Amino acid sequence: GNVKHWAIEMGTNDAWGGGDWNLETYKRNMQTIIDSAKAHGIEPILARIIATNESKAGWQVNPKFLQAIDELTQENNLHPGPDFYSYFLAHPEQIASDGVHPNKDCYLVMQDIIKPVVTDVLSKLK
Repeated sequence: GNVKHWAIEMGTNDAWGGGDWNLETYKRNMQTIIDSAKAHGIEPILARIIATNESKAGWQVNPKFLQAIDELTQENNLHPGPDFYSYFLAHPEQIASDGVHPNKDCYLVMQDIIKPVVTDVLSKLK
């Protein structure tokens, strides 16, 4: 196909409960995804994990997962992705009643958050 970039947001289940017991597996799996994408001529763009609504979920994403995303981005010379974590940390009301998943209205907000990243990536292709 003609895919050149792939925006990836994943890790909530890996970070479930706020611990870091699954961090090394998460990093290995993300590196495998990055390597596979690059082998197919696709540049992955890693988004920072969506923050939970801690008062409803009872936990927050461990900062070590955010650090892992930042390190993977830097180590693999990737374009920085959108920071969903910071946005949803500041706007927990846009998380669904389970405290973890975005509500139905926030997907439009997520588009707005990623739009500057996509615009910047596309501008560098010219």
